[in-house]
Amino acid sequence: YLAVLHECICRKAFDCKDHPKDVGCIFINMAGRRAVEAGIANQATAEEVRTHVQKARAAALVPHVEFAESEQFIWGFRNDQMNEFRMICLCCSCCCLAFNTIKNGSRDMRERFTSCGYTAVVDHSKCIGCGKCAAPCPVQCISYREDGKSVVDQELCLGCGYCKSECENEAMAIKQTMPLRESVNEYFLKEARIDDGMKR
Repeated sequence: YLAVLHECICRKAFDCKDHPKDVGCIFINMAGRRAVEAGIANQATAEEVRTHVQKARAAALVPHVEFAESEQFIWGFRNDQMNEFRMICLCCSCCCLAFNTIKNGSRDMRERFTSCGYTAVVDHSKCIGCGKCAAPCPVQCISYREDGKSVVDQELCLGCGYCKSECENEAMAIKQTMPLRESVNEYFLKEARIDDGMKR
């Protein structure tokens, strides 16, 4: 069951000036049903969701899968229902609460957000150290060597590709640097932060 929110809750709350407010998150399964019942989303087909994600990418928004206890509180899911709660957020780096948590949180907090297997890789023979790649990074994982060339923190990079889109010298590439897992649940189970039965 797929549902698309009428608008982005974060961008609306912060009155975003740089990205469209009407590109909302995608809620899946029971979360989607709840959102439609609440009148804040429309049920969507898989094809409509794919089109929605492409619209988000064209608007420079980062898609990522969320599993958050704050969302559990807001929507009123019991612990044993949280395996039914999944959403694909379509976020800007200026208003997104998750990205602001990453940027302002501790290293441990930042590592709770992970790539699905793709990260940015720098070709130092092409990098001229202009610094344009770092500014759009939503998780601020790009730093510089002593010679001024870019370095990507592979443990924090989400592989969104915004650094690549800003690089005029094709020094940035998005490559698969970790194997993909069988299920999206495995990304949340990886660090033992949730358990399989969602019991707490």
